[in-house]
Amino acid sequence: MKKVFLLISFLLMTGVFLQAQTVDVTFQVDMRIQALNGYFNPLTEVVTCPGGFNNWLTEPPPNTEKVMADPDGDSIYTITIAMAPSTTYGYKFNIGLGWDGKDEKTGDRSVDVGTTNMTVDISFFNEVGHYTGIASTLTFKVDMRGPLMGTMELTDHVYLAGSFTDWQNSAIEMTGPDPDSVYTN
Repeated sequence: MKKVFLLISFLLMTGVFLQAQTVDVTFQVDMRIQALNGYFNPLTEVVTCPGGFNNWLTEPPPNTEKVMADPDGDSIYTITIAMAPSTTYGYKFNIGLGWDGKDEKTGDRSVDVGTTNMTVDISFFNEVGHYTGIASTLTFKVDMRGPLMGTMELTDHVYLAGSFTDWQNSAIEMTGPDPDSVYTN
C-alpha cells in the first residue's frame, strides 16, 4: 500500500511539474492599415493567431480559442498562449476562423520561445510596414489656388480631417494662407 501511495504521489507531482513547464507568449498584430484599406472590419470579423503551438486552424482546440482581442480599441490585437519552452514555432495571423483571410507574408512567421514569459514585438498584418513604436510628425499642405477651388476669401477656412481626427468631429483648422495661398498644418 505504501508503494502504491508513493507511486501515485510521484505521478501527481510529475504531472503537476510537467504541466507547470510552459511559457506564456503574447502575440501582437496591428490591424489599423488593414481596417483603413477595407480588408478587415473589426465590427464583424475576428483576428486569429494559428501556429504549430495550437494545431494551426485545425481543431482541437476550437478555433474560437485562437481569437485575438483588442480590449483598448487601439487596433492592436493580442493573445497570450502557453507553450513549451525552448522551442521554435511557426505561426501566422489570420482574419476569421478559416484560412480565407490568412496573413500573406511569405512563409510562416517564427517565434523562438525561451524559458521565461515573453511578448513578441508588434507587427503589421501582411507586413505592410515596419512597426517602430515611434510617433511621427507629418506636415500637411494644400494649395488653394487651383481653378477648381474657386476664389478663397480672407474669412474662409481650410480644415484637415481624417481617421486621425475622427473625421469631421475633430477636424483641425489649417493655418494660412501664406502669400502663395498654401495652407499648412
